[in-house]
Amino acid sequence: MRWWRAIAVLLVNVAVLEGLLWTLCPLPFSLQRAVTKPLSQTLPGLKPHIVFAEDAFGFRSRSMRTIRKPPRTIRIICLGASTTQQPTQSTEDLWSAIVERKLQERFQHRGVRIEVAALGSGGLTVFDGVRHCELTLPPYEPDIVITLWGVNDLAWHGGSDYRYPDPSRTATTAGWKRTLRRYSQLYRRFRQFERVIKVRRSLQEGSSVEWSSESLPALRASYVQYPADEAPVRDPDPIVEFSDGIKRLIGCLKRQGSDVIVLAQPVLWKAALSEAERKALWFFVNTPQGRVRPSPRWLAREMDRYNEVQRQHAARLGASYVPLDRLIPKTLDDFYDDCHVTDQGSAAVAEAVWPTVQQVVEQVLERRSFSP
Repeated sequence: MRWWRAIAVLLVNVAVLEGLLWTLCPLPFSLQRAVTKPLSQTLPGLKPHIVFAEDAFGFRSRSMRTIRKPPRTIRIICLGASTTQQPTQSTEDLWSAIVERKLQERFQHRGVRIEVAALGSGGLTVFDGVRHCELTLPPYEPDIVITLWGVNDLAWHGGSDYRYPDPSRTATTAGWKRTLRRYSQLYRRFRQFERVIKVRRSLQEGSSVEWSSESLPALRASYVQYPADEAPVRDPDPIVEFSDGIKRLIGCLKRQGSDVIVLAQPVLWKAALSEAERKALWFFVNTPQGRVRPSPRWLAREMDRYNEVQRQHAARLGASYVPLDRLIPKTLDDFYDDCHVTDQGSAAVAEAVWPTVQQVVEQVLERRSFSP
């Protein structure tokens, strides 16, 4: 029975520690930078020297400094992958930061604080966004969530080992993690510590800035070695998973009380690419037969399919939709590879998103009855 006694002592100690943490220094607390690191690069259309800064929970923001939303604050979170994180740009050059500056100028006379934060990471797909909605976002209480998904779901899914994930298993896993985050201060701190270590390690290894001037030449060299395939056929079609994920993500955000703005994924892909534009590509596509280089026409058509799915679900579920793919020029002035934007492209995204964001912020202000 000694092991029972040891377990009992452990549980008592955990309960005491949890009680002390909840009483003396409970989370949420001020967000601290997990990393701030100067980086140099030679990518066209981007500043040669940037500072990559990210907090302990993965957010990039000029303004968000606490988990708990301050009074009289409109909080906007941009949720996506590397096209939201933008690891090759300083925080002030992110499209989300440019939108924030425009909002602050527009609404400063209303006596309202505007916070915008970007939450993204390279390689994420829409069900990662669902998990963020279920686990990460609730303590931050975002008034508006702007989503940007599609290119990774299109390219990375559909390989020989591709299987549609079991949604019920995802929900079960999210359930117990959500419970731990809600009731355990120890778990919250463990997750924060884990995130800090992961970010610092990835920066040390160089994987945080995956699409950097150092890594892109190797990615492009590998890309040209993959077999060309004019129009790949994938069965099962991964767009089914993407459709279910977008629907579930919008539904999750709406249930949590956030207004949702869905952005179509803009890309360089188009039916006819110049030689310079072709040389900028590196996104292979997974198929049951392996990695391939599809034709630009197929890539553009597939991206249109994925964006149409987003448009339809946004319309059905009461979310706003911005046809970003139609508003950002498909040129090397705005993209430095398949989908990642230059500084000019980042400003173009902010300009295209701005009218819809401004309108939704007005609606939030009306509901919350902020007086001037």
